[in-house]
Amino acid sequence: MRTHLIIGLSLLIAVTCLHLFFCFKENEKGRHWSKIFIMPLLAFSLFALTSREIPLYLGILFGWIGDIFLIFKKRSKWFLLFGLFAFLAGHALYIAEIVRLFSFRVPWVIYPIVAGIGVLFIAIGYRLVHERLGKMAIPATFYAFTLVVMASSAVVLCLNNIFMIGPIFVLIGCLAFILSDFLIAYTYFYHDIRRRDFFIMIPYILAEAGITIGIALLTLL
Repeated sequence: MRTHLIIGLSLLIAVTCLHLFFCFKENEKGRHWSKIFIMPLLAFSLFALTSREIPLYLGILFGWIGDIFLIFKKRSKWFLLFGLFAFLAGHALYIAEIVRLFSFRVPWVIYPIVAGIGVLFIAIGYRLVHERLGKMAIPATFYAFTLVVMASSAVVLCLNNIFMIGPIFVLIGCLAFILSDFLIAYTYFYHDIRRRDFFIMIPYILAEAGITIGIALLTLL
């Protein structure tokens, strides 16, 4: 398995570097083709790490589906919306895995409180962005709240497992997801920038790898 892990991580790093090179050069064809191999190689690396956490592989699968939809996001907002829902499903799986790793049981009263905060968050977010985002305002703000919940759960996981590397990976991954998705929203709805995919993909790949590898390390203890 150690050999498989070295092979998997080496291929993942090589393909990631190649993809980032295409992103930097703004080579759309190369960027699209290289992108579809990143998540499968991450899944292979996790398998070589001996992780058997099915939700992690499902989260990677939804991330891979989201990647494919976002390749065509400039053609229609429907591709962006479908990609958003794919990532949302993946985030939900990651959140469930993070909460499951708490050393304590979350009191049931926390869930309706979080739901109430979510409704308020979405209502305020909708008022702030609906003129710019239109029909995408509600799903976008719901997605943003999911990112906040995921990052907050990662903070609790870190506090619950002080001085352990796995939770730190998870937290870095969650924060990287926020950065990546902020850049997607900014460049899609507000102002496009040169080499946008290069700047988006760096934190995105760190996010997927950090969260999944971090959780895998904790479950393998």
